Amino acid sequence: MERALGAAGICLECAARAPTCCRLSGKGGGQCFPLSLPERERIERILKQGDFWKSEKNSEAFLSAMSGLFPAGRSLMEKRWPSGQKHDRLRTHEDGACVLLTPAGCILPAEARPHHCRIYPFWVYNGQITYFKDQQCLAASSCRSLADLLRMFSLGKKEIFELYRRICLDWGLDGEILSR
Repeated sequence: MERALGAAGICLECAARAPTCCRLSGKGGGQCFPLSLPERERIERILKQGDFWKSEKNSEAFLSAMSGLFPAGRSLMEKRWPSGQKHDRLRTHEDGACVLLTPAGCILPAEARPHHCRIYPFWVYNGQITYFKDQQCLAASSCRSLADLLRMFSLGKKEIFELYRRICLDWGLDGEILSR
């Protein structure tokens, strides 16, 4: 597949490989972002029926991963996702592929996808836009800088900050995260 197709083409090429942001490593396992209630409701409105998520225990690995994403600390993560309770996440097939992933890409229109799917490979850390330097992500590994990656995805910093804000609001992290 030609990489000059931009973000859509490179993401489709990347999704055909494993593991990527759409395909977890291991047999249906690995860490997956939680789904908020507004995200679940949006998916239900569009897809009408189906078994697209599962409840998963707030394990030590999950809480550690979430704490790494938000420098506000472990106590805030445990407050939002108490140890031993559950969170919802997108379901994966036995091979780790997201149930919404097809050979043609995600079955959801871009604007209906979970916020974490829309923001990846970008993130906001300590008030600054950054990106995951994941060598398995073809987009991130083919760009030399944040500016190159933003251009590839045709995104501005304002859009990244807005997606991050939505994640924080939907996950109930708005007060302590967004004020930093």
